[in-house]
Amino acid sequence: MRKKLLIVDSDLGSKDSMLEVLQKSYEVVVIDNAVEAVAFGEKILPDIILVDLDMPQIDGFEFLNALDEHPTLCDVPVISMIDNKDEKYSRRAYAEGSNGMIYKPFNIANLERDIEGILKRTSDAIISSNKRISFYLEFSERTKLKKIKEIIKNQDFENEPLVLLTWNRGEDLIAEIDQMDDLINSNRLIFLEIKPSLISKFPYLQDVTPVVLELKSFLSESSRKYHLVMEEPGHLLNIEQREKSISQAYNMAQLIHHDFNRTTYVSSRPDSSESIKFTFKIGNILTGVRN
Repeated sequence: MRKKLLIVDSDLGSKDSMLEVLQKSYEVVVIDNAVEAVAFGEKILPDIILVDLDMPQIDGFEFLNALDEHPTLCDVPVISMIDNKDEKYSRRAYAEGSNGMIYKPFNIANLERDIEGILKRTSDAIISSNKRISFYLEFSERTKLKKIKEIIKNQDFENEPLVLLTWNRGEDLIAEIDQMDDLINSNRLIFLEIKPSLISKFPYLQDVTPVVLELKSFLSESSRKYHLVMEEPGHLLNIEQREKSISQAYNMAQLIHHDFNRTTYVSSRPDSSESIKFTFKIGNILTGVRN
């Protein structure tokens, strides 16, 4: 079954050429009114949304916000079409919920390839052979937090308690969990927030041993029962100092993986391709997966 692609674009000229190319691979639905596009999306439930941010009547960023706050459409990948290549403009689009950019004027012959390329980059995973250790590299801060919420929502708390080590407010990440108070009171769900004031200290640590040992001491002998979910392990490893962070990653893997039932790392994608490549290297070390 072909994926359903919703195009929100008021430029009639560009839509005709886009349809000719994209209808070969997608079930394409077009609407030229951004004001009505959210309600229209509710009816058709698209798999992908392609939106022009430079439309009349409604600011494209307002549309992204509306999608992000929608209970159903918030999980649909959104690709923005823009003709402004200013980095601040695209950065704002990412922050407001866009999963990727296609800059105008685009090469219509490459449009399908560009869309599929963006979709492939929205999330990458490295999974250990025994399925006990996972490393997720999400497209943005927004998709990273969504991934963490998804992991928590799908957790089988009856058979495996979960501990979340986060740089964000734990309350924000677990607010939608059913029977949250009961899970917390019974220690089946534990969240530990790393305070921002500590971030500056990590580059001066010789290794991450004190942090990991403190985590395990908090759980006492019960750590082997837990699924550990760690947000942004790179912050602890100080990946700006690469040689040092590699040894710290090996150290972290040895300290953690024998003492937890499962471990899941979730990170957001760095800006540069070089940093992305190095982050994957750290992910391979943490999961024990060789290239």
